[in-house]
Amino acid sequence: MRERPSRAHREEDAVAGVAYAGRTALVTCGVLLGILYAAGIVVEGRLPHVGGPTHLWLGRIWLAAVTLGWAALAVNSPQFVWLAFPLFFAYLHLLPLAAALPGVVLLTGAAIAAAGWHAAGLTLRR
Repeated sequence: MRERPSRAHREEDAVAGVAYAGRTALVTCGVLLGILYAAGIVVEGRLPHVGGPTHLWLGRIWLAAVTLGWAALAVNSPQFVWLAFPLFFAYLHLLPLAAALPGVVLLTGAAIAAAGWHAAGLTLRR
């Protein structure tokens, strides 16, 4: 029976696994997505005084950009599918609950679909 990798090992696989496979463009895009995600968190923490509709719309534009970046990476490599998890929290933080919950459901469906597509199908069997 094959041993399951630890969570930390799986997270390293997102960029390192793709780098090992020699897919330099995906590695670059993964790093850029990480920088974009981190920049959004820093801006959110450093500029709370901006507030109001401008701050809210900038956050939502950032969320859309990060989501599109995730989708592009998840379609191209199964190692990036797990990155949907931190997006769930961003959705819940930046969107009203009535929009965040359907967004999380859609993102979950997209992650399952991407994983199934890479695995050439979904099954309930082990």
